[in-house]
Amino acid sequence: MAYEIKWLDRGAHRRFWGHVTAAEFLQAITDVQKHPDYDDFKFTVSNFLDVGSYDISRTDVMTFVAHGLGARCFNSDIVVAIVATAEPTLNLVKSLYEPLSKYQIGYWPNDGEANEWVFQKTGIHPALLGN
Repeated sequence: MAYEIKWLDRGAHRRFWGHVTAAEFLQAITDVQKHPDYDDFKFTVSNFLDVGSYDISRTDVMTFVAHGLGARCFNSDIVVAIVATAEPTLNLVKSLYEPLSKYQIGYWPNDGEANEWVFQKTGIHPALLGN
């Protein structure tokens, strides 16, 4: 498993590292969406800074989008913060996921800036929350 999730009050922080497969990423999405309090979540932060490589195709991204659109039926108020600096990761999300997902997405070079953006959008500051 190349990810971990920290559960926060009304949200989740995912951190990915190493080589990430489509199956692992889909599992990370599913783990968040099946959380018992998902309908009250306001944010997710996904940190990709430690990802060295990934095996995710355009078809895989369409699967991720489908899961996201289904989850929006239960909670459409989530903002998504992406923490990444690698162009391949940013391009994948910006060109394939963002146009179809319907989520408000922000891109940040570090967790601190991502957390500030989440706070501006939701009034909740992830860094100040406990597990």
